[in-house]
Amino acid sequence: VSEPVGYGLKVVSTGTVNLTNINAADSVGNQLFGADITAAENVNISDAFFSGQQSEIFIPCDETTTYYGYGLNVVTPDDIFLDYVVANYNNLWGANLIGNDVAVYNSQFNNNITDSVLFIDDTGLLVNASGYVDIYKTEAKENRLIGATITAVGDVFVADSNFSDNRGITCNDDTCEDYNAYGYGLNVSTAGNIFVSGTTANNNYLFGATLSGAN
Repeated sequence: VSEPVGYGLKVVSTGTVNLTNINAADSVGNQLFGADITAAENVNISDAFFSGQQSEIFIPCDETTTYYGYGLNVVTPDDIFLDYVVANYNNLWGANLIGNDVAVYNSQFNNNITDSVLFIDDTGLLVNASGYVDIYKTEAKENRLIGATITAVGDVFVADSNFSDNRGITCNDDTCEDYNAYGYGLNVSTAGNIFVSGTTANNNYLFGATLSGAN
């Protein structure tokens, strides 16, 4: 059994990364990820598609399955800006963003789902910011376990966004007669203040939103 090797776009930069009108969806044959970006300075992405990275390996001898495929991964000590980015229907997560100030506008991170019965981080949007986070007109819906998880040091702003219908289960036995319902919409943890307006987080299995901040 061989592991998947195909991927869309890999960038390692000592400066700024600017990407516009990018198609790194699975229609072009990706297996591991749509885009993996490491930069020393700002990362700006607009009008881009990172959807449909879904591959898996089943090992018959021990009947285990390993899942591969995420949409977008960005790591930088500087700022990240996403506008009109789509990362839907990936196995693991839509987008994972690690940076300073992180802004995500007009974007979608929906239906990131595996058929696993175990806990896998099937998440729409993951943000880990050493500065502030600004989310505007963004969706993280219908993911298997989690809509969006945001960890920050500065203030977090969420406006006109939707984190609904994140619903899945994890099985505790082979028949899945004993199972745990899982799935939440929005989880924010920050040392700063949290501001949420015009946002929906309905019909998740566990909770709509949990917010932990200074205010």
